[in-house]
Amino acid sequence: MSWIGQIKIRVIDPIWRAQGSPESVARGGAMGLWVALTPTVGIQTMIVLLLAVPMRANMPIAMAMCWITNPVTLIPFYFAFYWIGAVVLGQQVAGFSEVGLKIGDVISGIPDRHSLVDGLLVLGNEILWPMILGSLLLATAAAVPTYFAIRRMYRGGVAKDGEGTSP
Repeated sequence: MSWIGQIKIRVIDPIWRAQGSPESVARGGAMGLWVALTPTVGIQTMIVLLLAVPMRANMPIAMAMCWITNPVTLIPFYFAFYWIGAVVLGQQVAGFSEVGLKIGDVISGIPDRHSLVDGLLVLGNEILWPMILGSLLLATAAAVPTYFAIRRMYRGGVAKDGEGTSP
């Protein structure tokens, strides 16, 4: 099956069958994608669970969307976050292998507490802050149109204000 067919079966069809209002499903999709595009792999599901209730977001859709990033996709996503943030901050962008070497240097300095602290400061200024900024920019730029796209294509819920649920 083509990758487009896989997207239809694994992403679009479940959204169409989701329970809840179009707004709830759209909030769940947008919020789940926003969390997915932050450097929080490992705790994303917990973040989604904590945010879904007060945001009145569809929890199954939010959880599914947050799994876009996972241990397999972590490295390319995190490097993209760093790259975007470094460009926006006007910093010189380090290459993929250079970033890996900097992280390796910090890890190798773990037995010496002073080296570890110095290394974390370097990582924070040179890599972590650009990565956080880049992730927040990318997450927001992706989540906003996702909300409107899901709301438009959603077919399974009861529409408010007499709107139809078909796109």
